[in-house]
Amino acid sequence: MMRLQALTENTSLFEIVDHPTTPFLFTEHRTSLISISREIENCAMETQTPARVFAGFQKLSFFLPHIERYREIAQNAESVWVFGVPDITPPDITGIEYALLVPDHLLVQEWFLVVESPEYFSALVAKDLSGLDIPHSERLFRGIWTFDAELVNQMQRQLSHLLGLSPVSYASQERDYGSQMRHVSRIAKDLIQTLEKRNTQLIEAQQLHEQLLRMLVHDLRNPLSGIMGYVDLIERAVQRGSDPSEILEFVERARMGNAQLNILIENILDLNRLQVGAFPVKKEVITLGPLFEAIQHQFLGMAQLQDNTLQIVLVSPDLTVAADRNILTRVLSNLLSNAIRHTRQGEVRLEAKRDPRRGCTLIIVADTGEGISPTELGRIFDPYYQGENRRTKGAAGLGLTFCKQAVEAQGGVIWVESKIGKGSAFHVRLPRV
Repeated sequence: MMRLQALTENTSLFEIVDHPTTPFLFTEHRTSLISISREIENCAMETQTPARVFAGFQKLSFFLPHIERYREIAQNAESVWVFGVPDITPPDITGIEYALLVPDHLLVQEWFLVVESPEYFSALVAKDLSGLDIPHSERLFRGIWTFDAELVNQMQRQLSHLLGLSPVSYASQERDYGSQMRHVSRIAKDLIQTLEKRNTQLIEAQQLHEQLLRMLVHDLRNPLSGIMGYVDLIERAVQRGSDPSEILEFVERARMGNAQLNILIENILDLNRLQVGAFPVKKEVITLGPLFEAIQHQFLGMAQLQDNTLQIVLVSPDLTVAADRNILTRVLSNLLSNAIRHTRQGEVRLEAKRDPRRGCTLIIVADTGEGISPTELGRIFDPYYQGENRRTKGAAGLGLTFCKQAVEAQGGVIWVESKIGKGSAFHVRLPRV
């Protein structure tokens, strides 16, 4: 039967190891802490003698992604205790017990893993410097990994005391230091390989960042140069008394460049907000008829300049979706802008219909343009992907990435079907009221 132990006595593991004489590896990076934790867990699964394992996850919900690994650890361990604030019902797993912490307990401020056995003894303790409400990617820790027998045993005794367990203690001759060194050496080797891989990724990321900056400068310069060019043409046309229809065409083309510039800037800003979880999604019931009419009016001039027809197809004007109005408008604007720019003397269609099998609404932006090659279809939603054909070549590739993340943030799905020379159809499936 699963044991639950509510802890009231306060204590800190970090205080045991946070002093200058501690033999340790120090790190503040969450990814490094995760790598070290996984290596310690791997060794705990391989030890021949039963180990006493204590794992502090701060909140029990943080433990959920690690259940399978700890199920395997528990098969060979003497005991496994998981510490955390009970924000969920603890999952009943054979061999795993729970130490329930109140929110102001000192151990809630620490993320730890302590393994004690004769042949392998290791401890990772990290003090939380940011707080539980900060997104995982932004959290900061002061972490110490030690494999000093005395320190590990001291932490084990402290935690055993809190749980009312009899502490284990091994004399020097009972320790298998050969086995311990093999485990530690392997962890060090694996960490070095991880760091080398991460260093390569950082170099590649830096190169990608530089490439992105060049692409963004190029993308911003194009519509900006176009706008300035048409302003100059308007000025000359006015000076020579040209036909008003010619002037209006230049105004419309300048307006189209401004719309593309705005879309690009908004994509850059909103992609960053989506990735850090700072883009609020406010769902409401949206009737697609009026929304589609407004979008058609916005893009009609752009379509006519490309000699395209822009059609709206609705099975019913009162068809609805549950979505964020601003985000949905931005997604459709991106898709329509792409479709119109890559279609000449053709047709662009904005369509919506019911998907009764899934209880959803399906929105389609289709064109009869140049199409997308099969080799690109699986990658066009990737950030910064540069396509082979004109649809994506020379652009930063952020519009479709924004569309994908924005649709998924609303509980929807987006995909594309396309044939070279025949056109493309982007499908957006969203919940229906």
